[in-house]
Amino acid sequence: QLFAVVADEFHRYHPDGVYRQVEAPASYYEMDAATVPRRLRLQGESLFDGAVGWGVILPDASVGEIERLVSSARGGKLLIGADASIRLESAEHY
Repeated sequence: QLFAVVADEFHRYHPDGVYRQVEAPASYYEMDAATVPRRLRLQGESLFDGAVGWGVILPDASVGEIERLVSSARGGKLLIGADASIRLESAEHY
């Protein structure tokens, strides 16, 4: 689930192509704007006044995989695919 966050308001992106205001989720992962698909980011930025932050709720299996990778890694870059797949690139690549 993708959210545009404007001030204290959360707007969830729906597959029908619109953002609808919703209650704030109990928890979510903040995203770098550059990682939001361009079309969705531009659409959201054109709809809202002010700075837009981005967040996502991940499936429990993905959260578990992140926790596993982070606990056993010594740094690197955590990448989350559009299909919620998780991979960790070692710090040696950077």
